[in-house]
Amino acid sequence: IGIGMGNFHHYSSRELVAHNAYLEVWAELGMAGLVAYLTLIFGPFRSLRDLELKTAGLPDEMSRHGYYLSVGLQATLAAYIVCSFFGSLQYQWYLYYPVGFAISLRTIHGYETSRVRKAAGKADTAGDLWLQTAKATLWSDRVSHGH
Repeated sequence: IGIGMGNFHHYSSRELVAHNAYLEVWAELGMAGLVAYLTLIFGPFRSLRDLELKTAGLPDEMSRHGYYLSVGLQATLAAYIVCSFFGSLQYQWYLYYPVGFAISLRTIHGYETSRVRKAAGKADTAGDLWLQTAKATLWSDRVSHGH
């Protein structure tokens, strides 16, 4: 089950770190923690790759931006994977910001795709949940502020 988050250096000889994020996560959080950590790293790759393939070669500006952001985030995550073999970076922001950006990019692309399809008269509900959540949030903000 591990020795607890951030405790590896207390239990190692001479209070040293493993200098490898994967070994430290495994020692501190156990096998379940390592699986969750690897899922967090490799999970966004599929959606970023799908976004890259969907937007490759499309003429509009939004698609070009999505393509380049997708490729850039994949490169960022690949660089993190390599660098984390040589340093204890597991609790730094270097991983969590790109993963958050990847999730946001996927959500924005889904919303934009849904909006474009609705404007073209095609039935698509890919971004409806996002849109309904945004409307509900705006409505609750207006009600709570007395507007």
